[in-house]
Amino acid sequence: MAALPFSESFKNVIATTRLIALDLGCDYISTIHFFLADCQLHPLSSLKGLFFKKEADFQRFYQECRVGPAVFAMGAGSVPLLAETDAALRRTKRIAQAYQETVLQPCHFFVAATEVPTSIFRSLLTTNNMAPEAALAYYVRNGQLPAAPVPANTSRQQLGKL
Repeated sequence: MAALPFSESFKNVIATTRLIALDLGCDYISTIHFFLADCQLHPLSSLKGLFFKKEADFQRFYQECRVGPAVFAMGAGSVPLLAETDAALRRTKRIAQAYQETVLQPCHFFVAATEVPTSIFRSLLTTNNMAPEAALAYYVRNGQLPAAPVPANTSRQQLGKL
C-alpha cells in the first residue's frame, strides 16, 4: 500500500514535538510530547478541551512533564522516539485508512496511541479516569472523525450519501 502523506497540521505537530521534548529536559520523544505539541498548536481541535478547563491548567501540566532543565546540547540532530511512540506512529496509517482518509492527521495518531498498551498518552487518559476510547469519542463529538470506521468497500462518493 502507498504511504499516506502527513497533513501540514501533523507536520507542524511533529516538528514542535521535538522542541517540546528538549524544552522539558528529555532526550527522547514520547506520545505525551505529541499531545503537548498538538495542544499548543491547535487549542480548538486538539484534545486540550478534554483534559484542561483553563489555559493555566494546561501550563501547569506542561511544567509537571518537565524532567530537568532544557536540553540544548542536541543541536539540530534528531531526537529518538520511545518504542511506544514508534508503535503509535506505525498504527496511524491504519487508523486513517479505516476512516478512508487520504492524509494523516493528528487525530489519527492519538486514536492509534490509545491502542498501544504502553503508551504514555493512553496512561494519561486512564490516570484521569477516562477510558482509552475517550479520545475517539472526543474527535467524533467535534466532527473530526465519523462515528465509526468506514467499511473497506465503501467509496468516498458513497460516504456522501450516508
